[in-house]
Amino acid sequence: MDSRPEPPTVRIDGDRIRRLREEKELTQLYVATVVGVTTDTVSRWENRRYQTVKRQNALKLAQALEVDLNDILEKEENRAVPANDAATTGQPSRGNQEAPPAAGPLAPATGGGLSRRQIIGGMAAVLIAMLILAGIRLSRQLAPVADMAAARFLPAHSAPNSPFPVKLVVAGQSEGPVSLIVKEELPPGVRIVAAIPPAKQNGRELRWLRKTGLPATFLYFCTIDPAVPMRGILRFSGTITPKGRRPITVQGPGNAIQVLPYHWADTNRDNSIDDEEILAVFDDFGALEGRAPATLDFERIEDIWAAGAYRWVAARKTFTPAE
Repeated sequence: MDSRPEPPTVRIDGDRIRRLREEKELTQLYVATVVGVTTDTVSRWENRRYQTVKRQNALKLAQALEVDLNDILEKEENRAVPANDAATTGQPSRGNQEAPPAAGPLAPATGGGLSRRQIIGGMAAVLIAMLILAGIRLSRQLAPVADMAAARFLPAHSAPNSPFPVKLVVAGQSEGPVSLIVKEELPPGVRIVAAIPPAKQNGRELRWLRKTGLPATFLYFCTIDPAVPMRGILRFSGTITPKGRRPITVQGPGNAIQVLPYHWADTNRDNSIDDEEILAVFDDFGALEGRAPATLDFERIEDIWAAGAYRWVAARKTFTPAE
Protein backbone atom coordinates (compact mmCIF):
# COMPACT_ATOMS: atom_id res chain seq x y z
CA MET A 1 0.00 0.00 0.00
CA ASP A 2 1.31 3.45 -0.95
CA SER A 3 1.68 5.35 2.33
CA ARG A 4 3.08 8.53 0.81
CA PRO A 5 1.16 11.67 1.86
CA GLU A 6 -0.99 13.49 -0.69
CA PRO A 7 0.83 16.45 -2.31
CA PRO A 8 -0.21 19.81 -0.83
CA THR A 9 -0.75 21.31 -4.31
CA VAL A 10 -2.07 20.00 -7.62
CA ARG A 11 -2.18 21.22 -11.23
CA ILE A 12 -5.63 21.92 -12.61
CA ASP A 13 -6.92 22.09 -16.19
CA GLY A 14 -8.47 25.54 -16.62
CA ASP A 15 -10.09 24.75 -19.98
CA ARG A 16 -11.77 21.67 -18.53
CA ILE A 17 -13.00 23.65 -15.51
CA ARG A 18 -14.57 26.32 -17.71
CA ARG A 19 -16.30 23.71 -19.91
CA LEU A 20 -17.72 21.88 -16.89
CA ARG A 21 -18.95 25.11 -15.31
CA GLU A 22 -20.64 26.28 -18.51
CA GLU A 23 -22.17 22.85 -19.21
CA LYS A 24 -23.76 22.89 -15.75
CA GLU A 25 -24.78 26.56 -16.18
CA LEU A 26 -22.91 27.64 -13.05
CA THR A 27 -21.64 31.19 -12.55
CA GLN A 28 -18.09 32.02 -11.54
CA LEU A 29 -19.55 33.69 -8.45
CA TYR A 30 -21.30 30.46 -7.42
CA VAL A 31 -18.07 28.46 -7.81
CA ALA A 32 -16.13 31.13 -5.89
CA THR A 33 -18.72 31.03 -3.08
CA VAL A 34 -18.46 27.24 -2.69
CA VAL A 35 -14.65 27.18 -2.80
CA GLY A 36 -14.23 30.28 -0.62
CA VAL A 37 -12.21 32.40 -3.07
CA THR A 38 -12.89 35.47 -5.23
CA THR A 39 -14.35 35.45 -8.73
CA ASP A 40 -11.02 36.86 -9.97
CA THR A 41 -9.30 33.72 -8.69
CA VAL A 42 -11.79 31.46 -10.49
CA SER A 43 -11.25 33.49 -13.67
CA ARG A 44 -7.49 33.07 -13.36
CA TRP A 45 -7.89 29.32 -12.85
CA GLU A 46 -10.00 29.06 -15.99
CA ASN A 47 -7.55 31.20 -18.00
CA ARG A 48 -4.63 29.04 -16.80
CA ARG A 49 -3.00 31.93 -14.94
CA TYR A 50 -2.95 29.92 -11.68
CA GLN A 51 -2.43 26.29 -12.69
CA THR A 52 -1.03 25.06 -9.36
CA VAL A 53 -3.52 25.34 -6.48
CA LYS A 54 -3.88 24.02 -2.96
CA ARG A 55 -5.24 20.49 -2.92
CA GLN A 56 -7.95 21.55 -0.46
CA ASN A 57 -9.19 24.23 -2.89
CA ALA A 58 -9.08 21.76 -5.78
CA LEU A 59 -11.26 19.33 -3.81
CA LYS A 60 -13.80 22.10 -3.10
CA LEU A 61 -13.67 23.12 -6.77
CA ALA A 62 -14.46 19.55 -7.84
CA GLN A 63 -17.33 19.50 -5.34
CA ALA A 64 -18.73 22.74 -6.78
CA LEU A 65 -18.58 21.27 -10.30
CA GLU A 66 -20.05 17.95 -9.06
CA VAL A 67 -17.17 15.84 -10.43
CA ASP A 68 -14.26 13.82 -9.06
CA LEU A 69 -10.98 15.60 -8.37
CA ASN A 70 -9.23 13.67 -11.17
CA ASP A 71 -11.68 15.13 -13.69
CA ILE A 72 -10.24 18.64 -13.26
CA LEU A 73 -6.55 17.78 -12.90
CA GLU A 74 -4.24 18.58 -15.77
CA LYS A 75 -2.92 15.63 -17.74
CA GLU A 76 0.76 15.52 -18.66
CA GLU A 77 0.11 15.77 -22.38
CA ASN A 78 -2.00 18.93 -21.92
CA ARG A 79 0.68 20.96 -20.18
CA ALA A 80 1.60 23.98 -22.25
CA VAL A 81 2.47 27.61 -21.76
CA PRO A 82 -0.70 29.70 -22.18
CA ALA A 83 -0.69 31.83 -25.31
CA ASN A 84 -1.13 35.06 -23.34
CA ASP A 85 1.82 34.40 -21.04
CA ALA A 86 4.28 36.14 -23.38
CA ALA A 87 4.72 38.95 -20.86
CA THR A 88 6.27 36.53 -18.39
CA THR A 89 8.81 35.26 -20.96
CA GLY A 90 10.06 38.67 -21.96
CA GLN A 91 8.97 38.14 -25.60
CA PRO A 92 6.27 40.36 -27.09
CA SER A 93 3.08 38.62 -28.14
CA ARG A 94 2.51 38.77 -31.87
CA GLY A 95 -1.14 39.59 -31.23
CA ASN A 96 -0.12 42.61 -29.09
CA GLN A 97 2.24 44.21 -31.59
CA GLU A 98 1.18 47.67 -32.65
CA ALA A 99 -0.47 47.70 -36.06
CA PRO A 100 1.13 49.90 -38.76
CA PRO A 101 -0.55 53.25 -39.35
CA ALA A 102 -3.38 53.33 -41.86
CA ALA A 103 -2.60 54.57 -45.34
CA GLY A 104 -4.59 55.66 -48.36
CA PRO A 105 -7.87 57.55 -48.63
CA LEU A 106 -9.12 56.41 -45.17
CA ALA A 107 -6.09 57.75 -43.30
CA PRO A 108 -6.83 60.70 -40.98
CA ALA A 109 -5.98 64.11 -42.29
CA THR A 110 -2.68 65.50 -41.06
CA GLY A 111 -3.70 69.09 -41.27
CA GLY A 112 -6.79 71.29 -40.98
CA GLY A 113 -10.12 70.35 -39.31
CA LEU A 114 -11.99 67.08 -39.14
CA SER A 115 -13.31 65.61 -42.35
CA ARG A 116 -17.02 64.95 -42.87
CA ARG A 117 -16.36 61.22 -42.67
CA GLN A 118 -14.63 61.64 -39.30
CA ILE A 119 -17.50 63.75 -37.93
CA ILE A 120 -20.10 61.18 -39.05
CA GLY A 121 -17.97 58.37 -37.62
CA GLY A 122 -17.69 60.17 -34.29
CA MET A 123 -21.44 60.75 -34.10
CA ALA A 124 -22.05 57.06 -34.86
CA ALA A 125 -19.65 56.04 -32.09
CA VAL A 126 -21.47 58.28 -29.60
CA LEU A 127 -24.85 56.84 -30.66
CA ILE A 128 -23.57 53.27 -30.28
CA ALA A 129 -22.21 54.08 -26.81
CA MET A 130 -25.58 55.55 -25.79
CA LEU A 131 -27.40 52.43 -27.02
CA ILE A 132 -24.99 50.17 -25.12
CA LEU A 133 -25.51 52.15 -21.91
CA ALA A 134 -29.30 52.00 -22.37
CA GLY A 135 -29.07 48.23 -22.91
CA ILE A 136 -27.01 47.83 -19.73
CA ARG A 137 -29.58 49.82 -17.73
CA LEU A 138 -32.43 47.75 -19.18
CA SER A 139 -30.65 44.46 -18.52
CA ARG A 140 -30.09 45.48 -14.90
CA GLN A 141 -33.85 45.95 -14.56
CA LEU A 142 -35.05 42.85 -16.44
CA ALA A 143 -32.27 40.24 -16.63
CA PRO A 144 -31.23 37.82 -13.85
CA VAL A 145 -28.60 39.26 -11.54
CA ALA A 146 -25.15 38.44 -12.89
CA ASP A 147 -23.23 39.54 -9.80
CA MET A 148 -25.16 37.58 -7.17
CA ALA A 149 -25.38 33.87 -6.35
CA ALA A 150 -26.84 31.66 -3.64
CA ALA A 151 -25.56 28.27 -2.49
CA ARG A 152 -27.09 25.67 -0.19
CA PHE A 153 -25.02 23.54 2.16
CA LEU A 154 -26.59 20.54 3.89
CA PRO A 155 -25.38 17.13 5.05
CA ALA A 156 -25.26 14.30 2.54
CA HIS A 157 -27.34 12.12 4.88
CA SER A 158 -29.31 12.05 8.11
CA ALA A 159 -31.44 9.61 10.07
CA PRO A 160 -35.17 9.91 10.81
CA ASN A 161 -36.07 12.04 13.82
CA SER A 162 -32.49 13.40 14.01
CA PRO A 163 -32.25 17.21 13.54
CA PHE A 164 -29.79 18.42 10.91
CA PRO A 165 -28.76 21.93 9.74
CA VAL A 166 -29.21 23.59 6.34
CA LYS A 167 -27.21 26.71 5.47
CA LEU A 168 -27.91 29.19 2.66
CA VAL A 169 -25.16 31.64 1.65
CA VAL A 170 -26.01 34.63 -0.57
CA ALA A 171 -22.94 36.28 -2.10
CA GLY A 172 -22.46 39.23 -4.44
CA GLN A 173 -21.10 42.71 -4.97
CA SER A 174 -22.94 45.43 -3.06
CA GLU A 175 -21.97 48.85 -1.75
CA GLY A 176 -24.59 48.62 0.98
CA PRO A 177 -27.48 46.53 2.31
CA VAL A 178 -29.75 44.87 -0.25
CA SER A 179 -33.40 43.84 0.10
CA LEU A 180 -33.95 40.13 -0.46
CA ILE A 181 -36.78 37.62 -0.48
CA VAL A 182 -35.45 34.12 0.20
CA LYS A 183 -37.69 31.10 -0.37
CA GLU A 184 -36.97 27.45 0.39
CA GLU A 185 -39.21 24.53 -0.52
CA LEU A 186 -38.91 21.61 1.89
CA PRO A 187 -39.35 18.11 0.45
CA PRO A 188 -42.26 15.96 1.69
CA GLY A 189 -41.34 14.20 4.91
CA VAL A 190 -39.10 17.02 6.20
CA ARG A 191 -40.22 19.25 9.06
CA ILE A 192 -38.58 22.51 10.16
CA VAL A 193 -37.50 22.83 13.80
CA ALA A 194 -36.12 26.39 13.86
CA ALA A 195 -34.58 29.07 11.63
CA ILE A 196 -31.97 31.81 12.14
CA PRO A 197 -33.07 34.49 11.37
CA PRO A 198 -36.68 33.47 12.00
CA ALA A 199 -38.63 32.47 8.88
CA LYS A 200 -42.28 32.59 7.89
CA GLN A 201 -43.77 29.25 6.87
CA ASN A 202 -46.56 28.50 4.40
CA GLY A 203 -47.02 24.76 4.05
CA ARG A 204 -43.64 23.35 3.00
CA GLU A 205 -42.31 26.76 1.94
CA LEU A 206 -40.05 28.89 4.16
CA ARG A 207 -39.72 32.63 3.50
CA TRP A 208 -37.35 35.34 4.70
CA LEU A 209 -37.70 39.06 3.94
CA ARG A 210 -34.45 40.79 4.88
CA LYS A 211 -32.45 43.90 4.18
CA THR A 212 -28.86 42.79 4.69
CA GLY A 213 -25.27 43.19 3.63
CA LEU A 214 -23.52 40.58 1.52
CA PRO A 215 -22.50 37.86 1.97
CA ALA A 216 -25.57 36.88 4.01
CA THR A 217 -26.27 33.57 5.77
CA PHE A 218 -29.64 31.95 6.48
CA LEU A 219 -29.85 28.83 8.66
CA TYR A 220 -32.62 26.42 9.37
CA PHE A 221 -32.84 23.10 11.18
CA CYS A 222 -34.99 20.15 10.11
CA THR A 223 -35.96 16.61 11.02
CA ILE A 224 -37.00 13.74 8.78
CA ASP A 225 -40.32 12.05 9.53
CA PRO A 226 -39.87 8.50 10.91
CA ALA A 227 -42.28 7.26 8.22
CA VAL A 228 -39.86 8.19 5.41
CA PRO A 229 -38.28 4.95 4.15
CA MET A 230 -34.59 4.33 4.79
CA ARG A 231 -32.33 5.14 1.81
CA GLY A 232 -34.89 7.55 0.43
CA ILE A 233 -33.57 10.74 -1.20
CA LEU A 234 -35.15 14.09 -0.32
CA ARG A 235 -34.57 17.06 -2.65
CA PHE A 236 -34.56 20.74 -1.65
CA SER A 237 -35.16 23.76 -3.89
CA GLY A 238 -35.26 27.52 -3.44
CA THR A 239 -34.80 31.00 -4.87
CA ILE A 240 -33.57 34.43 -3.85
CA THR A 241 -35.16 37.58 -5.27
CA PRO A 242 -33.26 40.88 -4.95
CA LYS A 243 -35.32 44.06 -5.17
CA GLY A 244 -36.19 44.87 -8.78
CA ARG A 245 -34.69 41.65 -10.15
CA ARG A 246 -35.85 38.24 -11.24
CA PRO A 247 -35.53 35.25 -8.87
CA ILE A 248 -32.19 33.43 -8.78
CA THR A 249 -32.15 29.68 -8.18
CA VAL A 250 -30.32 28.49 -5.06
CA GLN A 251 -27.71 26.01 -6.27
CA GLY A 252 -25.76 23.20 -4.56
CA PRO A 253 -23.47 21.67 -3.45
CA GLY A 254 -26.37 20.60 -1.21
CA ASN A 255 -29.61 19.92 -3.08
CA ALA A 256 -30.54 16.51 -1.66
CA ILE A 257 -30.15 14.47 1.51
CA GLN A 258 -30.38 10.67 1.83
CA VAL A 259 -32.13 8.93 4.71
CA LEU A 260 -29.52 6.66 6.32
CA PRO A 261 -28.87 5.34 9.85
CA TYR A 262 -25.80 7.58 10.33
CA HIS A 263 -25.38 10.86 12.19
CA TRP A 264 -25.24 13.84 9.83
CA ALA A 265 -21.85 14.89 11.28
CA ASP A 266 -20.39 11.45 10.46
CA THR A 267 -19.47 12.41 6.90
CA ASN A 268 -17.65 9.17 6.03
CA ARG A 269 -20.32 6.93 7.63
CA ASP A 270 -17.98 4.89 9.81
CA ASN A 271 -20.15 5.09 12.95
CA SER A 272 -17.84 7.57 14.63
CA ILE A 273 -17.35 11.34 14.71
CA ASP A 274 -13.60 11.90 14.47
CA ASP A 275 -11.54 15.00 15.27
CA GLU A 276 -11.84 16.52 11.79
CA GLU A 277 -15.59 15.98 11.74
CA ILE A 278 -16.21 17.50 15.18
CA LEU A 279 -14.03 20.50 14.26
CA ALA A 280 -16.03 20.99 11.05
CA VAL A 281 -19.26 21.01 13.08
CA PHE A 282 -17.99 23.65 15.47
CA ASP A 283 -16.39 25.73 12.71
CA ASP A 284 -19.77 25.95 10.98
CA PHE A 285 -22.18 25.98 13.91
CA GLY A 286 -20.26 26.40 17.19
CA ALA A 287 -21.03 30.12 17.31
CA LEU A 288 -24.73 29.21 17.40
CA GLU A 289 -24.47 27.18 20.58
CA GLY A 290 -27.23 28.51 22.81
CA ARG A 291 -29.11 29.97 19.81
CA ALA A 292 -29.63 26.80 17.78
CA PRO A 293 -32.58 24.61 18.73
CA ALA A 294 -31.97 22.44 21.77
CA THR A 295 -32.84 19.40 19.69
CA LEU A 296 -29.66 19.88 17.64
CA ASP A 297 -27.96 18.80 20.87
CA PHE A 298 -24.33 19.90 20.57
CA GLU A 299 -23.64 18.11 23.84
CA ARG A 300 -24.78 14.78 22.37
CA ILE A 301 -22.52 15.33 19.33
CA GLU A 302 -19.60 15.94 21.72
CA ASP A 303 -20.50 12.80 23.69
CA ILE A 304 -20.42 10.71 20.50
CA TRP A 305 -17.06 12.22 19.55
CA ALA A 306 -15.65 11.59 23.05
CA ALA A 307 -16.88 7.98 23.04
CA GLY A 308 -15.13 7.27 19.76
CA ALA A 309 -18.16 5.49 18.26
CA TYR A 310 -21.95 5.44 18.24
CA ARG A 311 -24.84 3.24 17.15
CA TRP A 312 -28.28 3.87 15.72
CA VAL A 313 -31.13 2.59 17.91
CA ALA A 314 -33.87 2.00 15.34
CA ALA A 315 -36.59 1.24 17.90
CA ARG A 316 -36.15 4.66 19.54
CA LYS A 317 -35.05 6.52 16.38
CA THR A 318 -32.02 7.96 18.12
CA PHE A 319 -28.22 7.71 18.36
CA THR A 320 -26.36 6.59 21.46
CA PRO A 321 -22.61 6.68 22.20
CA ALA A 322 -20.99 3.25 22.09
CA GLU A 323 -20.33 1.74 25.50
